[in-house]
Amino acid sequence: VVAPEASVFLIEQMSFAAGVLVEPLACVIYGQMRARPQLGDSVLIFGVGPIGLLHLQLAKRNGATFVVMVDLKEERLALANKLGADYIFLNNSELEQELKEKFPLGFNLVIDTTGVPDVVEKAVSFLKNSGKLLIFGVCPPHTSIKISPYDIYKRDLKIIGSFALKKTFQPAINMIESEQVDVSSVIGEEITLEQLPFQMNKFIEGKTFMKTIITINQ
Repeated sequence: VVAPEASVFLIEQMSFAAGVLVEPLACVIYGQMRARPQLGDSVLIFGVGPIGLLHLQLAKRNGATFVVMVDLKEERLALANKLGADYIFLNNSELEQELKEKFPLGFNLVIDTTGVPDVVEKAVSFLKNSGKLLIFGVCPPHTSIKISPYDIYKRDLKIIGSFALKKTFQPAINMIESEQVDVSSVIGEEITLEQLPFQMNKFIEGKTFMKTIITINQ
């Protein structure tokens, strides 16, 4: 495959590894633009992968009073805490009770990055009145969730989708170049093409969750 010359260019003061994160960050920026978080908002994010961690950083930059992160694995939550999460919770059988005891009024904005329909369905219950749910994770096609139309009406809720990106590549480049977002935090390992099968096994076994960069030698 030969790409047009105009589509392949170097960005000054940006490493190859950081450049790999331009597209994911551009998607996250677009999602945040769709959700329009306000200064002083409370934010709950499900999923502490690379996308969830980028949402965390942008939510903090956009003026969230506090950001809560939820995940299944403690090592991921530890990284979220390091990157500025104000509260972290394991997604277990006690999660709903713990969140509602700690935050009885709910959240202004809930973001799902997991793409798990059951998580998306449950996320609605954590919204404040007039709150917004951003469905960012990709749920499998033909799946569905149960949401009460009356609940959306009565509580003045908004459910927002975010597909890929729209005119946010340049803002992503600008943010990385000016170090407004720590993209290095979501990069795991840099491997060669020959190491890919081993890395795929690690991914299947759940032993890696950050972005893996594959270097192809010419």
